Amino acid sequence: MFIAAVVMIIVLNAAGVIDNTRYAITFALAFLITMLGNYLQNVKPNYFIGFRTPWMLESEEVWKYGRKHTV
Repeated sequence: MFIAAVVMIIVLNAAGVIDNTRYAITFALAFLITMLGNYLQNVKPNYFIGFRTPWMLESEEVWKYGRKHTV
């Protein structure tokens, strides 16, 4: 969806609807980062996202502690 939004911004710029694409793409990127940040707070322990050490995956308590203290 993010890439589709950037392509739409570029097409609108080429059509002359948007004058400055810098602000539109910056807004789209900020929105993407905000949505990913909200989603990643609810991720369960897995082998694809986050720190994948054996002790992090073994305990839900350790996973939550590591997630809160990595930022």
